[in-house]
Amino acid sequence: MISFEENIDHDIYKDDVLWIMRKISIDYFHYKVVKILLTLLSIGITILTVIQTFLFLERFEGRYFVKYAPAYIATFLMVVAMQYISFSIRLAALIKRITFWTINSARVETERKIKKHAMYTNIFFLGTVIMGVISALFHIMPLDDDNELFFPLILFEEFVPNWKNFFSWMYRLNFLAVPFTLPIPIYITTYHLIKSYYQILLYLDFLKNINTGFDTTSSNNIESAEYQQVTRDRLVFCIKRHSYFYTQMREVNRKMSKFIAIFALISVLLGGSVLTFLFSFQGTFENRYPRIVTLILTAGCIFAHVIYAGQLIEEAATQVCENLKVLDWYHWNCHNRKLYLIFLQNTQKPYKTQFSQNVSINYELGLSIIKTVYSLISVLRNLQDIN
Repeated sequence: MISFEENIDHDIYKDDVLWIMRKISIDYFHYKVVKILLTLLSIGITILTVIQTFLFLERFEGRYFVKYAPAYIATFLMVVAMQYISFSIRLAALIKRITFWTINSARVETERKIKKHAMYTNIFFLGTVIMGVISALFHIMPLDDDNELFFPLILFEEFVPNWKNFFSWMYRLNFLAVPFTLPIPIYITTYHLIKSYYQILLYLDFLKNINTGFDTTSSNNIESAEYQQVTRDRLVFCIKRHSYFYTQMREVNRKMSKFIAIFALISVLLGGSVLTFLFSFQGTFENRYPRIVTLILTAGCIFAHVIYAGQLIEEAATQVCENLKVLDWYHWNCHNRKLYLIFLQNTQKPYKTQFSQNVSINYELGLSIIKTVYSLISVLRNLQDIN
């Protein structure tokens, strides 16, 4: 039988079932060497972006902008992501202060379910990162018309022709940092969502077992002081945990929302610019398929993972309300029934992971993005046919 006591995880990172995800998303940014490399990378990207912006304004032309827009917007995304990294370290400290339960707090079956889900999550996440590294390696390999994609290569050829090969390779090697910096805001969001999902799974076990240990069909329960007191204590336990954890989740989401909203906006611009470029590119894609395929697979996996994590939270939160509705409350006294009604009222508003008033991370968001991308492709294809 479940013991209605908090089994607090005093160090959530010590036996973290999502340890691979945490190591790559959070931990390795604490190393001094990584901080120095990120600072140098940030300075280099900022300088190149400023120069590129100035030359765009000086030599502005529609075709010229469309050609280099994807790589140009991606640099802004990199800057936002690297700014998020310093914020993520503070966010990780905030998450660590939240009272988490150990995964063996509830039923053994739930612990097994969490461990199994965490194993698949780590494997999928690691596979996504490896795919990102492979894509980076394909982008490092020079192709004949790379000057048509990456504006800095033209800068090196124009301003430092004697050193262009050296600077070109230095620029290309930066692609290796992309899988470990650019998606970091999404990685951390996904980690936080799945970590919270496991806590809700544990909580559901307690909720389902409020009447455990008593014969709920017995009419004598309403006169039993022991039954009513135990029920009251369990209800108070569940209400306090529900109120505390959901408040903490909303606070973390609120702190993440600004960065996520900015990141999402730039990502939309990047996606639009990439599609526009693909439909306007006059060259051949014959040698670029490895780049394109690995890039699309990586981006698709990252996108699908965070959408899936947001949906998990939403469905688990809905289960809290649904399980509460089917509790056997018929033999509870008036005081316990009042607690039950308060509890039920608190769970009526479905919990969603929101980063704006009207946008939540769930399947609905994923479907709307897919529809938008499909519509944009249709428009670009029609324009291409007209031309």
